[in-house]
Amino acid sequence: MAGQEISKQEKQQIERALLAAKGNPGQYQRIQIVHLRAAHGMTQEAIAKAVGVSRSTVSRGHMAWFEKGMASFELQPRGGRIRENMTRAEEAAFLKGFTHQAGAGELICISDIQAAYEKKIGRKTGSTTIYSLLERHDWRKLMPRPHHPQRDIQAQKRFKKSSKA
Repeated sequence: MAGQEISKQEKQQIERALLAAKGNPGQYQRIQIVHLRAAHGMTQEAIAKAVGVSRSTVSRGHMAWFEKGMASFELQPRGGRIRENMTRAEEAAFLKGFTHQAGAGELICISDIQAAYEKKIGRKTGSTTIYSLLERHDWRKLMPRPHHPQRDIQAQKRFKKSSKA
């Protein structure tokens, strides 16, 4: 990094970008990291202290500048369903295939929905993904589980034999 220099023309571009980014704090900070190196020759440690970020953030900012130039100052969009498998419309269309069963009063198992979902997206997924999908589309669980998963069948039989109602 120390061997890479920023040309006079690039310094001017950086200064113009810095002035233009006054209203965008995230972008301003990115530009400032490169500007302090270009205009003042500051070390990464000094820049980190001046800007209020870690030294690794400064290093990543410099690497991005030398790799992408002015494009490194553009911020990536944040938020939303970044790792979504399907859009909400695709999910709604997927669930439509199960609405006829639910409307007819039949039980729909999560494992059936999960198997169809995995087939559609082409890979395995967890059951929590399916529960989240159902919650997003206002599906709800109406039937309680038929028995406790840690039930003691022998104790139930003893109880039935000993209770004379």
